[in-house]
Amino acid sequence: MLGIFVAFAVCYVGCLVGAAVCFARSRYLMRRLIERFSVKYPIVRSVDRAFESEMGFRLFLLLRLSPAMPFNALNYIGGITAISFRNYWWATW
Repeated sequence: MLGIFVAFAVCYVGCLVGAAVCFARSRYLMRRLIERFSVKYPIVRSVDRAFESEMGFRLFLLLRLSPAMPFNALNYIGGITAISFRNYWWATW
């Protein structure tokens, strides 16, 4: 019985570390591209500003709870938007 709890804890921590790595990778590799797109496309700018605001945590939490969005895709989406790492982390936790 103890093995189930240990396995759950190891998988959960691994999932959180993987999410943080994906966030960091997309933030440092793709963020500049989104900033350039936001100049040309106003919808990208408005989505980016929504994640940057105080509502960013709520938006990301609702996306996490949605079954339509895959977990790994949201890791990269979080990195390319302007959401802070703190809000991203708490919505992922």
